[in-house]
Amino acid sequence: MPRLMLLLGLAAAVAGCRLNSETMEDRTPRGCAECHTETARQWASSAHARAWHNPKFVAETQGHARQPCLGCHAPQPLLEQSSSGPPPLRDKDRQCGVDCHACHAVACAYAGPYSSRIGPHKTVQDRTRLPCSSFCGTCHEVEHAEYTSLYIPAVEPGQARHCADCHMPPSVSRLTQGHLLSLIHPRRVVRDHSMPAFAEEVVKNSVVADRPVVRLLETT
Repeated sequence: MPRLMLLLGLAAAVAGCRLNSETMEDRTPRGCAECHTETARQWASSAHARAWHNPKFVAETQGHARQPCLGCHAPQPLLEQSSSGPPPLRDKDRQCGVDCHACHAVACAYAGPYSSRIGPHKTVQDRTRLPCSSFCGTCHEVEHAEYTSLYIPAVEPGQARHCADCHMPPSVSRLTQGHLLSLIHPRRVVRDHSMPAFAEEVVKNSVVADRPVVRLLETT
């Protein structure tokens, strides 16, 4: 027990030095990357990170002028949306596209696959909405319609059931990296936030359903 208390004390001290007030107030991926280094790196390579400034999107919306198309490319927190339809466009940090805040923020906390009392912000567990394909379908409406009408009827028992099963391949790691606080978090299943649209992990769970292999969540 004394060793554990010492470790907790050291972790709090190191985390406190690293997480200054400016970092604590930064709700962009840059702030998240201070602790969730690997997840932020993966996200930075994803289509979600490029959602707002993707050249094709900018051209098709005439320089962000077509309002109905904008909300999904820089949405307000999706877990806080109570009505159906496209999510509202957020007021700031639009250049971050579909960022950490968009998918994980809820009220004054962040939702994820695990709850935790350790760290600078409250983390609540939500295993109902986040892994559910209907959550992805908030923005990926066409892909979700294809998923429900073609993919689900064709899958065999034991195959992938949700978008994340293929497009967020699992691995075993810690939720935080790069500082002493990371050692307190156990190694457990985490998801790849680069979200590959068509990769080996996706191919192995693909099915043939009325037409060539279904590809879910393909984005430019």
